[in-house]
Amino acid sequence: MNNEKMMARFWSKVDKNGSTVTHVDGLGPCWSGIDRPTGTESPPGSPHRPCEVSMSESALKDPTPEVTAFAADCEWTGAQSSDRDAWLSARRDYISASDVAAIMGEDSYRSALDVYADKALGPLVEERPGLDDPRFWGTVLEQTILGAVANHHGWQYRAGGYLLRSRTHPHLAATLDAEVDRGDGWRNFEGKTTRVARDWDEDSGSLPTRVLIQTQAQMLVTGAPSTIVFALLQTVKGLQPCMIEVHPSVEFQAIIIETTEEFRERVRTLSPPPADARSRRALERLHPRDQAQGAVMLGADALEWTAEYQEVSRQIAILSKRKGEIQNLLKQSIGDQSFGVLPEAVGNKTCWRWQRQERLGYTVEPSTSDVLLALKQAPRELFGLQLPAANKHNPALIPASETKALKPKTRRRSKR
Repeated sequence: MNNEKMMARFWSKVDKNGSTVTHVDGLGPCWSGIDRPTGTESPPGSPHRPCEVSMSESALKDPTPEVTAFAADCEWTGAQSSDRDAWLSARRDYISASDVAAIMGEDSYRSALDVYADKALGPLVEERPGLDDPRFWGTVLEQTILGAVANHHGWQYRAGGYLLRSRTHPHLAATLDAEVDRGDGWRNFEGKTTRVARDWDEDSGSLPTRVLIQTQAQMLVTGAPSTIVFALLQTVKGLQPCMIEVHPSVEFQAIIIETTEEFRERVRTLSPPPADARSRRALERLHPRDQAQGAVMLGADALEWTAEYQEVSRQIAILSKRKGEIQNLLKQSIGDQSFGVLPEAVGNKTCWRWQRQERLGYTVEPSTSDVLLALKQAPRELFGLQLPAANKHNPALIPASETKALKPKTRRRSKR
């Protein structure tokens, strides 16, 4: 399903804070962990491999009640975030709550193709964030902050970090930050720290779409009656706490199930989702340029993409020129003053001002990179070759018989 149509379908049914309170139960079929192509399965005996024991044995040996209050709706996979390598490896077998936002096109940093690459190839090994990285401190202080919030309100608190999978929808999993009981039952407790405060509003209950998707997926896994999201917003006025409670939405969770089912099938059949503007890293993983060779015959879609690319490039050049002209007109109008006040607000802006900025000097180290270029004429060595047709999903799956010879362009001679 197209991401825009999917999100439009959702927003037409529920409020942004997910105000529907009824918990979805039994939507869709019951799936096991992602069925991988041959040769990519988790090894026998892996701690995150789906358990294959009888119900009676499971009831006797299941350690889930020791790590979560939601054992009736989910089970512990055996992985926890304190062992990051094992936890990342275990997540490959499931679609996690944080994956869902990327699959639905609502993650600012990851695309659906990034998630696909993680499932098909394994998680990307990343360098540990340094002391100057906000992610480092967010992880280190997470439990301290959430524990302090729970203690302040007198709530019972249970630290998270355990990878849990849904008993009803075993392909879905989530790692909770924590769980709390305010005296009215246990709930998911999610913590966030961010410098981008504009999408958060405690009074209206609005929060970023990706966080809403994540919380809905978490509740689908745990069966929790709600999720309490505590965000520590970094604003110009200092740290600002924001707490919002999100309730399950039957419509939203039905869309999550449908979307993740379709995505799971893509992984099973090795059919990658279309790339988007955030997919550069995923494309480098799926199609390493150091292994590239030969050529393919592109399809009709490539004609439209090329024409649109050329038109967008032309518009960017025009708009960039106009932007420079407007800036200079404003500078000329402000003259030798520091501020230029607008007669009325435009897009929440009331004035222009000069501000001095300092930039640290640095040297760009020599490097090499691969750049995609459009050529007027194909290289002569390709003429007459039988080229395989490109496939928008997986060029490697194209039958050798579906080929087409490349012919050089011929120029018509003008009649004299």
